Amino acid sequence: MNSFVKKLVTSPRHVFTPDHVAQLFIHCQGMIKEGQALDVSKDHIAIACEQCIDVRVGETVEQIKLTLNGKTFELQSLTVIKKEALDNNKGVRIVLRNEDDEETSRVLWQISYELRQDGHGNQAISYDDITLPKVPARGLYTEDARQERLAYIRENTDAKLDRVADTTLEAKALVSNIEALVGSVEIPVGIAGPLHIKGGHADGLFYAPMATTEGALLASATRGATALSRSGGVNVRVIGQRMLRVPVFVLTDLNSAIFFSEWVKDHYAEICEQTK
Repeated sequence: MNSFVKKLVTSPRHVFTPDHVAQLFIHCQGMIKEGQALDVSKDHIAIACEQCIDVRVGETVEQIKLTLNGKTFELQSLTVIKKEALDNNKGVRIVLRNEDDEETSRVLWQISYELRQDGHGNQAISYDDITLPKVPARGLYTEDARQERLAYIRENTDAKLDRVADTTLEAKALVSNIEALVGSVEIPVGIAGPLHIKGGHADGLFYAPMATTEGALLASATRGATALSRSGGVNVRVIGQRMLRVPVFVLTDLNSAIFFSEWVKDHYAEICEQTK
């Protein structure tokens, strides 16, 4: 990304609110002063300081230490790009920018990510082999076992499952096909085709049953099959079985996966630039 375009790209700003438990200290010119975090992006952080800091636009602040929701972040060598008096004249607002330091950019983004988390969910709750409930009658394929599981689900959830429970399927006939059976559901099934296939193993007109509730899906598939069949059919040969390989990222838990997903979205332009 050239420097002109880079200047036009504004990173999303994330604001610190009273709900965020944050504490900030500024290390500058051999002194440590307390400040208040105002907003942040992956490129900058804006702070307020009641005590005037003797630093000018263009100069560097050596270090900022921020504690947010119990996590500590350290930012190094930020450049002052704006300094102005607060509306209440009780301090100054200082905007500090990262000048292409990858580690500082990473920490700034982590702070912005932390601000986006809503904090819902009780992380203190956990279950073990004793406290985690178990669906009853596991491994049993009988009508009594099915009824026991239905009663368990009705007791532990608000679901009545009247239609699901009304099934004509026999539990014994579903061994190795499904576990913990409680019932069945009715799914619409339509027919798409015919499709004229000219292959080494399949040769002739073929119809495809499709179970769906997506309107116009079968009509679209049938139109495609009709166009292909009227154009001479589909010539196919199986020459081998292959697997396509794409990057797979394995992370330790859901929070790490969400963290990684947000990072990719926020750095999409940089990734595209590097992978051209």
